[in-house]
Amino acid sequence: MKPFQLSIVASCATHALGQDTAQQPLHNEDHTIEDVPRVVSKDLDDFIERIREEWHAPGLAVAIVDENNTWAKGYGYAVLNTTPVTPHTLYYTGSTTKSFTAAGLSLLIDNASATSSVYPGLNWKTPVSDILRDDFVLSDDWATAHITLEDALSHRTGYPRHDLASATTAQGATRLFRHLPMVAEPRTTYLYNNK
Repeated sequence: MKPFQLSIVASCATHALGQDTAQQPLHNEDHTIEDVPRVVSKDLDDFIERIREEWHAPGLAVAIVDENNTWAKGYGYAVLNTTPVTPHTLYYTGSTTKSFTAAGLSLLIDNASATSSVYPGLNWKTPVSDILRDDFVLSDDWATAHITLEDALSHRTGYPRHDLASATTAQGATRLFRHLPMVAEPRTTYLYNNK
């Protein structure tokens, strides 16, 4: 292995080893969560367990939210064979946050009255810069003014992934975009972006 390749592998390994820490809660508030079996049939409970075993998932937590009521239950293990999953077990969510973001935005867009005072007319064609104002600045002025929520969620902004960029806050991560060069015209190419 060449020295340059070895240094990249060593850097990646060091970074990966540094990720071996437990997820920390965002706050210490204790939420009231009732146990699922009181509201879910044994058939559903058995189905979830059967699917977990079939897919070889060591553990998972399921929550059902209805208005102000939340029921949750853990299945399997958070730490294999030693620590069971509970409703309070935290997980790294990875790229599933992309679909959570889209679902959350769809709720805001569908419930226009909730956002009308802050973001009047919020829709999929709303430019990101209308929402993030001073923070969303790209290397291209037209892109800054015209990239929409739909463009960002569809990975067609014209900007590539930049996984090595790091920031400690969402605002800091957003402000890093201004240093990323555009590699394609917006809305012409799918370019997966993990940030």
